[in-house]
Amino acid sequence: MTYTAGGWDATGNFPAGFIGTFTVTNNTATVTEGWRVEVHYRTGVEVLQNWNAVKLLDVDPTYVFGETSFNREIGPGRSIEFGVQARKTANNVSNYPRSAVCALLF
Repeated sequence: MTYTAGGWDATGNFPAGFIGTFTVTNNTATVTEGWRVEVHYRTGVEVLQNWNAVKLLDVDPTYVFGETSFNREIGPGRSIEFGVQARKTANNVSNYPRSAVCALLF
């Protein structure tokens, strides 16, 4: 699994925030039956929206995302991508999770 993020600083009445993108890759020889990604952001991060994934758990700052009907199966050597839009309580809060764990389901 890889993660990239780009953000914006707080200005005026607009809070600091970011867009984060996760790429889940199947490095096995078997098609997946699903997947889960557990993400632990730092305190002060709230995920507002996500795409190409279902939010299964939302207990700030911990989130669990899973497959949708159209990206459940990931073929051998293939990847899917999903993302989040989040806000932060301060500019100095990181856009990167403290930890993230990916599990492919077979």
